[in-house]
Amino acid sequence: DRDINRGMSYDSKVLALAKELLMKNGLSVTALNHFLECPNKFIYESILKMPQAPSISSARGTAMHEALSHIWMSEERFILDKNEIEKEILSVGESSIEDTFLSKKDKELVMNDIREDAPIIARELEAHLKTKGTVYTEKWLESIHSVSSVEAGLYIPIHGKLDTVIDTGEVVQVYDYKSKQAMSINEIKGETKNSNGDYFRQLVFYKILVLANPKWKLKKSTESLVFIRPDKKERCPIITLEVSKADIDKVNTEIDSLAKAVWSGEILKSTCGKDGCEYCSVRALLKH
Repeated sequence: DRDINRGMSYDSKVLALAKELLMKNGLSVTALNHFLECPNKFIYESILKMPQAPSISSARGTAMHEALSHIWMSEERFILDKNEIEKEILSVGESSIEDTFLSKKDKELVMNDIREDAPIIARELEAHLKTKGTVYTEKWLESIHSVSSVEAGLYIPIHGKLDTVIDTGEVVQVYDYKSKQAMSINEIKGETKNSNGDYFRQLVFYKILVLANPKWKLKKSTESLVFIRPDKKERCPIITLEVSKADIDKVNTEIDSLAKAVWSGEILKSTCGKDGCEYCSVRALLKH
Protein backbone atom coordinates (compact mmCIF):
# COMPACT_ATOMS: atom_id res chain seq x y z
CA ASP A 1 0.00 0.00 0.00
CA ARG A 2 2.84 2.38 0.78
CA ASP A 3 4.42 1.76 -2.62
CA ILE A 4 1.13 2.59 -4.32
CA ASN A 5 0.58 5.70 -2.20
CA ARG A 6 4.09 6.96 -2.93
CA GLY A 7 3.11 8.03 -6.42
CA MET A 8 -0.22 9.55 -5.44
CA SER A 9 -0.98 13.24 -5.02
CA TYR A 10 -2.03 14.65 -1.65
CA ASP A 11 -5.66 14.88 -2.78
CA SER A 12 -5.65 11.31 -4.07
CA LYS A 13 -4.26 10.07 -0.76
CA VAL A 14 -6.93 11.95 1.21
CA LEU A 15 -9.67 10.54 -1.02
CA ALA A 16 -8.30 7.00 -0.75
CA LEU A 17 -8.07 7.33 3.03
CA ALA A 18 -11.64 8.65 3.26
CA LYS A 19 -12.98 5.68 1.29
CA GLU A 20 -10.94 3.21 3.32
CA LEU A 21 -12.02 4.63 6.67
CA LEU A 22 -15.69 4.81 5.69
CA MET A 23 -15.75 1.20 4.50
CA LYS A 24 -13.60 -0.16 7.32
CA ASN A 25 -14.45 1.95 10.37
CA GLY A 26 -17.84 3.27 9.29
CA LEU A 27 -19.69 6.52 9.80
CA SER A 28 -20.82 8.17 13.03
CA VAL A 29 -23.43 10.89 13.32
CA THR A 30 -20.69 13.26 14.48
CA ALA A 31 -18.84 12.72 11.19
CA LEU A 32 -22.08 13.19 9.25
CA ASN A 33 -22.72 16.45 11.10
CA HIS A 34 -19.18 17.56 10.28
CA PHE A 35 -19.80 16.91 6.58
CA LEU A 36 -23.11 18.78 6.54
CA GLU A 37 -21.58 21.73 8.38
CA CYS A 38 -18.51 21.89 6.15
CA PRO A 39 -17.01 19.28 3.80
CA ASN A 40 -13.53 20.40 4.82
CA LYS A 41 -14.35 20.02 8.51
CA PHE A 42 -15.27 16.42 7.72
CA ILE A 43 -11.91 15.90 5.99
CA TYR A 44 -9.80 17.44 8.74
CA GLU A 45 -11.65 16.24 11.84
CA SER A 46 -13.26 12.96 10.77
CA ILE A 47 -10.72 11.66 8.24
CA LEU A 48 -7.34 13.25 9.04
CA LYS A 49 -8.20 13.44 12.75
CA MET A 50 -6.67 16.81 13.52
CA PRO A 51 -5.79 16.85 17.25
CA GLN A 52 -8.06 18.95 19.44
CA ALA A 53 -6.77 20.77 22.51
CA PRO A 54 -8.52 19.82 25.75
CA SER A 55 -11.25 22.28 26.70
CA ILE A 56 -13.12 23.11 29.87
CA SER A 57 -16.50 22.44 28.27
CA SER A 58 -15.54 19.01 26.88
CA ALA A 59 -13.97 18.03 30.22
CA ARG A 60 -17.15 18.98 32.07
CA GLY A 61 -19.27 17.04 29.59
CA THR A 62 -17.13 13.92 29.93
CA ALA A 63 -17.16 14.15 33.72
CA MET A 64 -20.95 14.47 33.86
CA HIS A 65 -21.44 11.59 31.41
CA GLU A 66 -19.17 9.36 33.50
CA ALA A 67 -20.96 10.33 36.70
CA LEU A 68 -24.42 9.57 35.32
CA SER A 69 -23.23 6.29 33.81
CA HIS A 70 -21.79 5.31 37.19
CA ILE A 71 -25.10 6.04 38.92
CA TRP A 72 -27.09 4.07 36.32
CA MET A 73 -24.85 1.05 36.88
CA SER A 74 -25.03 1.28 40.67
CA GLU A 75 -26.93 -1.53 42.38
CA GLU A 76 -28.20 1.06 44.84
CA ARG A 77 -29.62 3.57 42.34
CA PHE A 78 -33.24 2.92 43.36
CA ILE A 79 -32.53 3.91 46.98
CA LEU A 80 -30.24 6.88 46.31
CA ASP A 81 -31.82 10.20 47.30
CA LYS A 82 -30.87 13.51 45.72
CA ASN A 83 -28.15 14.18 48.30
CA GLU A 84 -26.50 10.83 47.63
CA ILE A 85 -26.79 11.36 43.87
CA GLU A 86 -25.08 14.73 44.32
CA LYS A 87 -22.21 13.06 46.20
CA GLU A 88 -21.80 10.50 43.40
CA ILE A 89 -21.69 13.26 40.78
CA LEU A 90 -19.01 15.13 42.74
CA SER A 91 -16.92 12.03 43.46
CA VAL A 92 -16.91 10.63 39.92
CA GLY A 93 -16.69 14.11 38.41
CA GLU A 94 -13.60 15.02 40.41
CA SER A 95 -11.89 11.75 39.46
CA SER A 96 -12.67 12.34 35.79
CA ILE A 97 -11.36 15.91 35.83
CA GLU A 98 -8.14 14.82 37.54
CA ASP A 99 -7.46 12.44 34.63
CA THR A 100 -7.58 15.25 32.04
CA PHE A 101 -4.69 17.27 30.62
CA LEU A 102 -6.20 20.55 31.76
CA SER A 103 -4.08 22.94 33.82
CA LYS A 104 -4.52 22.95 37.59
CA LYS A 105 -6.37 26.26 37.32
CA ASP A 106 -8.76 24.96 34.66
CA LYS A 107 -9.39 21.76 36.61
CA GLU A 108 -10.47 23.82 39.59
CA LEU A 109 -12.71 25.97 37.39
CA VAL A 110 -14.49 22.88 36.06
CA MET A 111 -14.91 21.35 39.51
CA ASN A 112 -16.31 24.62 40.91
CA ASP A 113 -18.78 24.60 38.05
CA ILE A 114 -19.81 21.00 38.75
CA ARG A 115 -20.08 21.70 42.51
CA GLU A 116 -22.46 24.56 41.80
CA ASP A 117 -24.66 22.53 39.42
CA ALA A 118 -24.58 19.11 41.12
CA PRO A 119 -27.35 19.76 43.72
CA ILE A 120 -29.73 21.00 41.00
CA ILE A 121 -28.89 18.16 38.58
CA ALA A 122 -29.37 15.59 41.35
CA ARG A 123 -32.76 17.02 42.27
CA GLU A 124 -33.93 17.36 38.66
CA LEU A 125 -32.82 13.89 37.53
CA GLU A 126 -33.57 11.86 40.67
CA ALA A 127 -36.76 10.36 39.23
CA HIS A 128 -35.15 9.81 35.81
CA LEU A 129 -32.28 7.88 37.36
CA LYS A 130 -34.76 5.49 38.99
CA THR A 131 -36.51 4.49 35.77
CA LYS A 132 -37.19 0.75 35.82
CA GLY A 133 -36.00 -1.56 33.07
CA THR A 134 -32.87 -3.16 31.68
CA VAL A 135 -30.28 -0.38 31.52
CA TYR A 136 -27.40 -0.05 29.06
CA THR A 137 -24.91 2.81 29.28
CA GLU A 138 -22.42 3.80 26.59
CA LYS A 139 -24.27 1.29 24.41
CA TRP A 140 -22.51 0.65 21.09
CA LEU A 141 -24.85 -0.03 18.18
CA GLU A 142 -24.04 -0.52 14.51
CA SER A 143 -25.73 -1.27 11.24
CA ILE A 144 -24.98 -1.35 7.51
CA HIS A 145 -26.08 1.40 5.13
CA SER A 146 -26.37 0.52 1.45
CA VAL A 147 -25.24 3.22 -0.97
CA SER A 148 -25.83 1.25 -4.17
CA SER A 149 -27.01 4.50 -5.77
CA VAL A 150 -23.38 5.61 -5.58
CA GLU A 151 -21.72 2.31 -6.49
CA ALA A 152 -23.18 -1.16 -6.95
CA GLY A 153 -22.64 -3.31 -3.88
CA LEU A 154 -21.26 -0.45 -1.78
CA TYR A 155 -22.07 -0.68 1.92
CA ILE A 156 -20.93 1.63 4.69
CA PRO A 157 -21.15 0.63 8.35
CA ILE A 158 -22.87 3.20 10.54
CA HIS A 159 -22.47 3.25 14.30
CA GLY A 160 -23.02 5.17 17.48
CA LYS A 161 -22.45 5.05 21.23
CA LEU A 162 -25.72 5.81 23.00
CA ASP A 163 -25.42 7.41 26.43
CA THR A 164 -28.25 5.47 28.07
CA VAL A 165 -30.77 2.95 26.75
CA ILE A 166 -33.54 1.56 28.95
CA ASP A 167 -35.54 -1.43 27.76
CA THR A 168 -38.77 -1.39 29.77
CA GLY A 169 -40.06 -4.49 28.02
CA GLU A 170 -42.52 -2.65 25.81
CA VAL A 171 -40.51 0.45 24.96
CA VAL A 172 -36.85 1.13 24.27
CA GLN A 173 -35.99 4.53 25.72
CA VAL A 174 -32.91 6.26 24.32
CA TYR A 175 -31.39 9.17 26.25
CA ASP A 176 -28.62 11.46 25.08
CA TYR A 177 -27.11 13.83 27.65
CA LYS A 178 -26.20 17.37 26.62
CA SER A 179 -23.91 19.40 28.85
CA LYS A 180 -25.65 22.67 28.05
CA GLN A 181 -28.78 24.55 28.99
CA ALA A 182 -32.12 23.54 27.53
CA MET A 183 -33.00 24.36 23.94
CA SER A 184 -36.42 24.82 22.41
CA ILE A 185 -37.79 22.13 20.11
CA ASN A 186 -37.36 24.47 17.14
CA GLU A 187 -33.71 25.03 18.09
CA ILE A 188 -33.11 21.30 18.44
CA LYS A 189 -34.61 20.68 15.01
CA GLY A 190 -32.56 23.44 13.39
CA GLU A 191 -35.59 25.58 12.63
CA THR A 192 -34.25 28.79 14.16
CA LYS A 193 -31.77 31.29 12.75
CA ASN A 194 -28.79 30.18 14.83
CA SER A 195 -29.36 26.42 14.99
CA ASN A 196 -28.27 23.61 12.67
CA GLY A 197 -30.33 20.57 13.64
CA ASP A 198 -27.33 18.47 14.67
CA TYR A 199 -28.95 17.29 17.90
CA PHE A 200 -32.14 16.15 16.20
CA ARG A 201 -30.14 14.40 13.47
CA GLN A 202 -28.32 12.56 16.26
CA LEU A 203 -31.63 11.27 17.66
CA VAL A 204 -32.77 10.19 14.18
CA PHE A 205 -29.43 8.42 13.62
CA TYR A 206 -29.85 6.57 16.92
CA LYS A 207 -33.41 5.61 15.96
CA ILE A 208 -32.02 4.04 12.77
CA LEU A 209 -29.51 2.05 14.83
CA VAL A 210 -32.14 0.88 17.34
CA LEU A 211 -34.46 -0.24 14.54
CA ALA A 212 -31.60 -2.23 13.01
CA ASN A 213 -30.96 -4.09 16.26
CA PRO A 214 -32.61 -7.56 16.07
CA LYS A 215 -33.51 -7.40 19.77
CA TRP A 216 -35.35 -4.08 19.47
CA LYS A 217 -36.51 -3.69 15.87
CA LEU A 218 -40.09 -4.79 16.64
CA LYS A 219 -40.39 -2.61 19.74
CA LYS A 220 -41.46 0.99 20.03
CA SER A 221 -38.60 3.35 20.77
CA THR A 222 -38.48 6.89 22.14
CA GLU A 223 -35.58 9.29 21.72
CA SER A 224 -34.85 12.05 24.23
CA LEU A 225 -32.32 14.75 24.99
CA VAL A 226 -31.46 15.42 28.63
CA PHE A 227 -29.98 18.85 29.31
CA ILE A 228 -27.61 18.54 32.25
CA ARG A 229 -26.62 22.17 32.69
CA PRO A 230 -29.33 23.88 34.76
CA ASP A 231 -31.03 26.86 33.12
CA LYS A 232 -31.86 30.17 34.83
CA LYS A 233 -34.92 28.57 36.42
CA GLU A 234 -32.80 25.66 37.72
CA ARG A 235 -34.32 23.12 35.35
CA CYS A 236 -32.71 20.17 33.57
CA PRO A 237 -35.50 19.16 31.21
CA ILE A 238 -35.85 15.87 29.36
CA ILE A 239 -37.17 16.58 25.87
CA THR A 240 -38.57 13.66 23.88
CA LEU A 241 -38.95 14.20 20.15
CA GLU A 242 -40.92 12.06 17.75
CA VAL A 243 -38.86 10.69 14.87
CA SER A 244 -40.90 10.06 11.72
CA LYS A 245 -40.19 7.94 8.67
CA ALA A 246 -39.60 11.18 6.75
CA ASP A 247 -36.92 12.14 9.29
CA ILE A 248 -35.24 8.76 8.82
CA ASP A 249 -35.43 9.04 5.03
CA LYS A 250 -33.82 12.48 5.21
CA VAL A 251 -30.85 11.25 7.26
CA ASN A 252 -30.39 8.25 4.95
CA THR A 253 -30.31 10.68 2.01
CA GLU A 254 -27.71 12.79 3.83
CA ILE A 255 -25.54 9.69 4.32
CA ASP A 256 -25.90 8.99 0.59
CA SER A 257 -24.84 12.55 -0.24
CA LEU A 258 -21.70 12.15 1.87
CA ALA A 259 -20.81 8.88 0.13
CA LYS A 260 -21.45 10.41 -3.29
CA ALA A 261 -19.24 13.41 -2.49
CA VAL A 262 -16.39 11.11 -1.43
CA TRP A 263 -16.64 8.50 -4.19
CA SER A 264 -17.02 11.15 -6.93
CA GLY A 265 -14.18 13.25 -5.53
CA GLU A 266 -16.46 16.30 -5.31
CA ILE A 267 -15.72 16.66 -1.62
CA LEU A 268 -12.23 17.90 -2.51
CA LYS A 269 -13.74 20.78 -4.50
CA SER A 270 -16.45 21.68 -2.01
CA THR A 271 -16.58 24.44 0.60
CA CYS A 272 -19.21 25.47 3.15
CA GLY A 273 -19.34 28.98 1.72
CA LYS A 274 -19.11 30.64 5.13
CA ASP A 275 -16.85 33.66 5.57
CA GLY A 276 -13.87 32.98 7.79
CA CYS A 277 -14.25 29.19 7.91
CA GLU A 278 -10.96 27.89 9.34
CA TYR A 279 -11.29 24.53 7.56
CA CYS A 280 -11.92 26.03 4.14
CA SER A 281 -9.07 28.51 4.73
CA VAL A 282 -6.63 25.67 5.42
CA ARG A 283 -7.88 23.84 2.34
CA ALA A 284 -7.40 26.95 0.20
CA LEU A 285 -3.80 27.33 1.44
CA LEU A 286 -3.00 23.72 0.55
CA LYS A 287 -4.18 24.27 -3.00
CA HIS A 288 -1.55 26.95 -3.58
